[in-house]
Formats: sequence, structure tokens, C-alpha cells
Amino acid sequence: MPDEDHRRTTVSGSGPPRLDPDMRVVYGVLLEHGGDLDAARPVIGPEVDVDGALERLAALRLVHRAGGGRYEAVSPTEAAEDLVGPREADAYERLRQAVQLRTMLRELAPLYRTAAGSRLLTAGAELLYGSDEVGARLDELSAGIRRSVASAHPTMASPEVLKASLEADGRLLARGIAYRQLFTHTALRYHQSLAYLQTMQRQGAEVRTASIIPNRIILIDDDHAIIPVVSGEASAAVVKDPSVLAYLHQIFDFLWERGRRIEDEAVGDERVPREVELAILQELAAGRTDEAIARRLGISSRTLRRYLSGMLESFGVDTRFQLGMAFVRQGLDDTGDTDPPA
Repeated sequence: MPDEDHRRTTVSGSGPPRLDPDMRVVYGVLLEHGGDLDAARPVIGPEVDVDGALERLAALRLVHRAGGGRYEAVSPTEAAEDLVGPREADAYERLRQAVQLRTMLRELAPLYRTAAGSRLLTAGAELLYGSDEVGARLDELSAGIRRSVASAHPTMASPEVLKASLEADGRLLARGIAYRQLFTHTALRYHQSLAYLQTMQRQGAEVRTASIIPNRIILIDDDHAIIPVVSGEASAAVVKDPSVLAYLHQIFDFLWERGRRIEDEAVGDERVPREVELAILQELAAGRTDEAIARRLGISSRTLRRYLSGMLESFGVDTRFQLGMAFVRQGLDDTGDTDPPA
């Protein structure tokens, strides 16, 4: 009788099938002696459980009876196809059904998302999807502004968008709406953006610049705010919760108080690079990557590298660490009212 270990070595056993030494011996003998086990038994030896090995080999489709007490070895490839093929087909069918089930369930995702958006709406936030929906909602809210608008922008829009904004913002100012705008200092380095800021200022808006603006905020009166959404499928959110609105107003006021008013200065104002350079050093000291620094300063990574290259050359140093030391030695880090990094 085969022992307990051998009895477990079957396709339907509790563990994965495996080839034990007896099975290997018997399979090799069948190949060598053409299936005549009676003639091969003296070669096999009494310690080998021939009958048990044959049973287990047959379960793995590696042998079959050929008649006359003979057994024939089967090609492992043929045995695998015979034994594994149906299992693979079954696994494929199960996978197909799983994919079909997943697809069916996902059909309900838009319905759930709509319901979730409705819950957020009642909780004080309305999710907006895509630039078209954001623009349409902003136009709708702008038409109902009663008293004030305050906005902070880490980057400047394209010239086309700025031109369109001048018209819409001009109508708000003509209605007597109080308008505060906050941009990064780097906006003053470009003719088109500077022209936009100066035009807005002449029309009655208050405009300031800061070294860093963490993210875009648009505050409408005291009851709405539009902020970007950084995760999920939504592009932006309209916030209406009083507690969140109060917090967003505090953030804007903090940045506004540390911003600098613009005058009728021309592009290339020398005060701007100094504050931007200090902000760059502060960001480097905080361990942020070049990409993160550029994003926070409202410039491209290429522009940031150009600034850094010019700073290294200006101070006659080779590394960023040496650049920081040079700033400290010359006292350029003591700017008094310069806004700190957010």
C-alpha cells in the first residue's frame, strides 16, 4: 500500500501535485523498457512502490494501460494538454465572467458619482467636471456677485484668456464690485501679463504680487469659493460651507497682507528678481524639487533653471549650497517685509 505521503501526491490532493522519487523511477523505467514492468522489476528494486507510483502517474496522465499488463509512458506535453487544458479553459471562463461582472457593476458608477456629488452639494461643496463646466459655473456665479471678488493665481493665463478676462472683469468693476487680485512676482516679468495687471489696476481693481501662491482661489462675496480639486475626476469645487469659506478667506488675507502693490513699473523691475531669488532659496532649503518650486513660483522649470544659472554666475559660485551661503553673507536674506514661503 502506498504510504500517506504518496497518497497525497495526486491531482485532487490537498496540495499541488508533485513528482516523488518512486514516480520518477517508474516513469524512467517505462521509457527505457518499453512498458514491460514485469521484466524491469528486478532493476527497479523492492524499495520502490511500483503500483502506487503507477497510480499517481496515471492520475497525472503520464501513463496509461496498453493491455497485457503493460503500461505506456505518455509525453509530458500531451499529459499537460490533457490535464491542464480543461483547467485553463475553466480559468479563462471564470476570468471572462469576472470581467463581465466588473463591467456591469461599473455601469452604475456615474449614478453613484452623481449621488455623491449631490451629498457634497448639500454638505457645502459642489464638484465641477471639466474646464467647460468650471467656466460655465464661474460665469453663472459672476453674474450674481453683489459686493466683492478676491482671487489668487499661482500662474498667469494665456494672452487670449487674459484678453477675454479684461472684458468680463471690466464689467464687474463698472458695477462697483470690489476686486482684489493676487499674482506671483514673476507676472511682472512679461509684457502681456504686466499690461493686464496695470489695466485692471487703472479700472479700479487692487492688484498685488507675492513670491509664492500655493494654489488658485476665487472668493465670491462671502458665500462662494472656487478651488481646484487635486484628486478624483473632478476639476474644481464650489465651496459654500461657512467654516471652510472663513478659512479660505483667512488664507487669502494672509497672502494679501504680505503681497506688494504694483506701480507703473516696467518689465524688468530689479526688485522682482531679488524677491524671486530669495523665494527660490527658501524653497530649496525646504527640500522641494525644481518642478515643485517652479509650480509654486508660477514659472516653468526651464525659467527656474535659467534663474538658478544666473544666480550662480552672479555670485561666482558653483553649487546651490554655496549660493545659499553667499546670500547669507551678503545679507540678502533679510528683506524685511518680503512674504515668507507658504
